[in-house]
Formats: sequence, C-alpha cells, structure tokens
Amino acid sequence: TVQSLAGQSACDECLPGKYQGQSGQQACTIAQPGSHAPSIRATLPTDCSPGQYSDQLQQASCNECSVGQYQDLSGTSACKPTQPGTHAPSVRATSATSCSAGSYSDQLQQESCQPCPIPQFQDQAGQTGCVPAQIGFYVAGVGSAAQTPCENGTFTTQAGQSRCQLCSKGETTNDAGTGCMDCPGGHFSDSAGSLSCSECIPGTVQP
Repeated sequence: TVQSLAGQSACDECLPGKYQGQSGQQACTIAQPGSHAPSIRATLPTDCSPGQYSDQLQQASCNECSVGQYQDLSGTSACKPTQPGTHAPSVRATSATSCSAGSYSDQLQQESCQPCPIPQFQDQAGQTGCVPAQIGFYVAGVGSAAQTPCENGTFTTQAGQSRCQLCSKGETTNDAGTGCMDCPGGHFSDSAGSLSCSECIPGTVQP
C-alpha cells in the first residue's frame, strides 16, 4: 500500500499492474515488460512464465504465445518464431517441435508441417524440404518417410517417379531396378513385367 498525500487516515492499495515492496512509500511501482502484477496489494512483480510474454508496462496478466511461436524462458517481452524444420501447433508453447519424417517446414513461424508431395519423401525429422525418389525407386503416397524400390520386372530411368515401368516381353529387370536387360540365350519371358527369365524346356530353344 502507499499514500501520496499527507494527513490521510489510510493507505491506498496498489492496483493490478502495479506493486510496492517497501513500507512508507508514496507511489506504487509499475510492472515492467516481461512481468505482471496480477492482484491488488502486490509486493513484487511476477515474471511471465515460459510460453507467455508481456510487451507493455503495467500489465495485470501475461499474453500467451500464439501458434507458430514459443518461449522457453521466463520473464520475456516477446515470443520466438519457430525456425524452418519445426512448428508450434498450440498456444503457449514452451518449445518448438521438429517436423516428423515424411513432412517438412520451409518457413518461419509455422503452426504445422507440410507433408511431402508425391513423388518425394523425407526419412529424417526436422527438415526444410523433401527429396525426390532415386532412380530404381518410387514414391506413390503423400507424406512418405521412405522410397520404395522397384519390384522385379519393373524399373525407372529417372529420379522423382511415382511408379515403376514394366519391362517388355523378352526382358527382365536388372538388380538395381534402373533398366531392363534381354533374357540370355536359352531363356525367355512371355509377358511384360516378368520377375525373371524362364529356361526353355526340352524340345525348345532360344538362341
């Protein structure tokens, strides 16, 4: 409490947003940014908690950090924007959350991460972008955390494919799934996408 005038019968209470921790004072002290005084007759200011801030004088309460922002320290006058590769999905966040595998964030102050588009993937957390499927692999779904190798009898010759192509009749895929090769002599494949070449049976040949 304080009293600024002489000859008074009582002292005045410090209102919310102000405080006074010493006796015999004539004025209340104003709460500074980063703190607040939530009740009347406060004797000390209270620091804003992590996840909150106060950017003005004489505040009775602290503000919550908005989505896309966070604050891991107490007694601050502002929140921090999330960095690329992270997000803050809820108010009053005390830390940023890394984007999970299969997603990314390439901008500041993001509420959510974006799923990797087809035909890209991301197998690491906390990334700012996705990568295209490599040759011999494909990505068919949104938000993929891994690429899928082409199955036997199929292939890709370029990166960034959403599906693999079938090898033609008389061919089978190489081990890397990056192309097809002719069946060797004495062998054949009678359909596109054959898993392997078959041996000619007795009485038949393939030069």
